Amino acid sequence: MEGGGKGKSNEKESFAQYLTRICGITLAVCIALQFLNVPEVISLFAMQLIRYVLMLFGLFVALPAAMQYVWHNRLRWLDRYREWKQRERPIMMPVSALQGQVESQPVSVSDVSTNQLMIAPTNPLANGPLIAPYSFLPVNPKPHSTSTLRVEGAGQLISDALQLAGIPLEGEIDVLAVESGPTLQAISFQLPPKVQLSKLISKKEDIANHIGHHMGFDVTSAPQFRSAAAFVVPQADRAFVYMRDMVHELIAFAEDAALPVIFGKDILGKPILQDLARMPHLLIAGATGSGKSVCINTLINSLLLTRSPKQLRLLLIDPKQVEFTVYRGLPHLLVPPVSDMRKAMLAFNKVIMEMEQRYEKFAEAGVRNLEAYNGKMKQDQLPYIVVIIDEYADLMLVAGDEVEDGVQRITQMARAAGIHLILGTQRPSVNVVTGVIKANLPSRVAFRLQSAVDYRTVLDRGAPPLLGYGDGVCMIQGGTLQRFQSAATSSNDNEATELIDALITFWSKDTGKQDEWSMPEDSDPRTSPDEDQPPWEDDQETDAADPETEQPSYNADPQKSEYEQVLAIVNEHGGFSMEVVQRKLRISYAAATRHIERMLNENVIGPYDKDAKMRPLVRDAEAQHEHEQTEILQKMKRYICEHRSAKSSELREVFSIRKEKVLEYMQQLVDDGFLNPPENTRAGYTIAWSDEVMQAFLQDN
Repeated sequence: MEGGGKGKSNEKESFAQYLTRICGITLAVCIALQFLNVPEVISLFAMQLIRYVLMLFGLFVALPAAMQYVWHNRLRWLDRYREWKQRERPIMMPVSALQGQVESQPVSVSDVSTNQLMIAPTNPLANGPLIAPYSFLPVNPKPHSTSTLRVEGAGQLISDALQLAGIPLEGEIDVLAVESGPTLQAISFQLPPKVQLSKLISKKEDIANHIGHHMGFDVTSAPQFRSAAAFVVPQADRAFVYMRDMVHELIAFAEDAALPVIFGKDILGKPILQDLARMPHLLIAGATGSGKSVCINTLINSLLLTRSPKQLRLLLIDPKQVEFTVYRGLPHLLVPPVSDMRKAMLAFNKVIMEMEQRYEKFAEAGVRNLEAYNGKMKQDQLPYIVVIIDEYADLMLVAGDEVEDGVQRITQMARAAGIHLILGTQRPSVNVVTGVIKANLPSRVAFRLQSAVDYRTVLDRGAPPLLGYGDGVCMIQGGTLQRFQSAATSSNDNEATELIDALITFWSKDTGKQDEWSMPEDSDPRTSPDEDQPPWEDDQETDAADPETEQPSYNADPQKSEYEQVLAIVNEHGGFSMEVVQRKLRISYAAATRHIERMLNENVIGPYDKDAKMRPLVRDAEAQHEHEQTEILQKMKRYICEHRSAKSSELREVFSIRKEKVLEYMQQLVDDGFLNPPENTRAGYTIAWSDEVMQAFLQDN
């Protein structure tokens, strides 16, 4: 009993509760006096006191309670008001967008410029009918979660969790707001007396254990409130986030954005849309099942919905051979989806060539970027180019240095040329996402990764525990982290494929077949390098890397063409090194790339060797054998000159060659005049060269 009494005495009564109790007792006494036979003076005094008590109760109890209720429900009522206003507003659409598709709809008549670059349908409002291609998007069967907490239940949940975690409370938890999104819900509450936010963060694991959400739980500040904290709690029943849920926002956003893309919805369920042209490049990292590939497909579909093939061209590199094959036949593609790594490098080099050619056009037109060029040159409109690589780590394994140099050139220089890059990777190690790459990719997205080290590699900081399946964090232009749920086309693969098929049919009918870049299997090996140009540059009269305008940096044979000179350098060095060829001939990156393509077609050089840092020569078996013998003889000469010793036992041990083979090589050195043959069976080989000749050999080799 003492324990129970002590516990009861420790519970402090609030002012409102105290005043309510006093007013209730006073009213009960005054009302009772009205039914008793009391003097009239006392009866009048009781009536006057009733009026004063009611005024006091209304002023200090009822009015504050009503204000608190309004404050807690302000966001919900504001959303309902906005929905009501949208229902009441008439639907306005451009006449050009509705012509031939929707009739007898109210429209806003306006002049539509025929030279306007953004020609996608625009301006249907929230509840208006959708027109093609937006109407192709699948409908979300589950747009809302059914497990959202209420204010009363949230307060009790937080109070119980804090006390179980060993945090003493004085009074009840004052819940300020419960804001719910498709995956998460944020419960904002006033910090209890003598409890700091840092203490809650340090106890995060214990609080998550008592709340019952080990994955995805986080403790943050509540910026919209003063001295408040917020618990981010996963939804027990997650809602779906479809592109169709944000299609009206996308249409409105596409009016001003060059490359509008949908990311998804934030913690509070608000749409997140970005302009890829302003990012200007994007790194997306995520383990298997995290939602990385779904996010990349959402970005692609956002661009396809809003931009025609005349405004946008895509280069899709798909090492996994399963993600981008559904886009085959799309008019936006520069080439069919590339899955072969050798062809991927060629296509990547073509992008760099196109970038250099565009800057030449900008210089001739006197402009600085693609937007200004398209505004000035009405008859020669250039499209944006977006390069998307689904697994960047695979490219790095094939040709690490060459890929990194190409990515660096694009990320540093291609923004003004209208060329943008999206890199996806499952393995964000420091060998793949190097410091050079991150320095030029300030916009990054991270989904669930294997370790905290991976998060720091991608974001340069830690990240909250993510749930997977599209739950991620994004950092745009090096800003703060924002948690979001990535949007998907559909949870049904068949519906997603049907959307892409519908987009292919729609744009093919609207714009016809677009030119594509030629790839090695489609090009003639005898084709001159000058004939291999990007499709929209066919009418270009000159090339920046024209062999006739390039001046070599060494004494080249004027009778030889540039390709023959490159071939001589390749034979001399045993392979094609971009740096060596550019330095010796003083040719541009684009010209050197064309020579690489021709030599690959003619089977002169092979795939990139990251150890040798070049593309080695391809030889037949006999030529390869002769080349290896020549190399061994050169190494033997060098060893003998350095050590002044021609003992066969030493050579056999150093070069790991059988005795018979060593003697065969030494006989060849005798024939070359480098060694003297043994004078008798017991004597060995002696060096025929003088010290001066050997010293000169060492200096030359």
